[in-house]
Amino acid sequence: MIAAMGEELPLAGVRVLEIGGGLPAAFATRWMVGFGADVVRSEPARETLGRDEQAFLLPGKRRVGATPRELRALALAADIVVEDGEPGALAARGLDPTALRREKPSLVVASLTPFGQTGPAAGWRATNLVAHAMGGILSLTGVVPRPPLQNGFSQAWMLLGLNGFSAALAAYYGSLVHGEGDWIDLSAQECAAGMLELYGPRAAFERTEAPRLGNRVHAIWGIFKCEDGFAGVCALQRQAPAFFAMSGDPALADPRYLDPGYRLTVDLPRQVVAKPDGAEIPFDVQPFRKYCLVNGFDDIGLTLRHADKIRGFEAERLAKMPWLANRLVG
Repeated sequence: MIAAMGEELPLAGVRVLEIGGGLPAAFATRWMVGFGADVVRSEPARETLGRDEQAFLLPGKRRVGATPRELRALALAADIVVEDGEPGALAARGLDPTALRREKPSLVVASLTPFGQTGPAAGWRATNLVAHAMGGILSLTGVVPRPPLQNGFSQAWMLLGLNGFSAALAAYYGSLVHGEGDWIDLSAQECAAGMLELYGPRAAFERTEAPRLGNRVHAIWGIFKCEDGFAGVCALQRQAPAFFAMSGDPALADPRYLDPGYRLTVDLPRQVVAKPDGAEIPFDVQPFRKYCLVNGFDDIGLTLRHADKIRGFEAERLAKMPWLANRLVG
């Protein structure tokens, strides 16, 4: 495959076989297609990807139906095999990764599953929500005391596919260097756990739970309008001096913006912000918004204040229109 500017893409000539039919394998190999690999997808007996997912993940791939013998020939002709079936699914089809690599030592096989090929949880099934929960990500999402918030779409499976893509390429590079491929056993749980940054190791070391902070962040971030469009910024505190210097705004050189220990105290009932030296800065806030913030009410909390009236209304309505009961239950 040739890039638009006439340059050969980095994975041109690399042969990839996708087996399984799930989102993780499809996402991993979609990246490989984008970098120029020749990807053959063995079509599953029953398609599990939705129409939108197929439109997103399958372009650029050669989609084939293959007998077990043909599938084995495709696997041995490939440089990389990516699969996301249940543990042992390849062996059950006569494609045991160990046997394949014995026949072709340079072959790279990436197996993407919820909880790995072996271990007490290997046979467990998982949804996107379960995979992120078991990996610890839901310990950080949402705010206390409400339940954790699940991530949208299929981020757990896409995260697994993204890690599968990078791990497979690392192993493939190794096979080019020393002639030995590898069988990569990658789980969605470990991929999610790897996203916890400091919170996972700290919980293991200190044996304390990390608080769920909602949208509170510990970095300078946002989308800012510029002269020629918009720029996205995410800078940690240690990166703040370099970022502020790059902006060219002398006002940002103020030590207050560079000192991570500088603290302001917000007194919402009095509507003032207190500086460390005791000086206070007043601010305005809409009365209703202030009432909600002071009392910890969001839209759901405000509604639940009237839960008894809501239940009474529903009971009265069903008494008058009992034919609605089946619709509400069903």
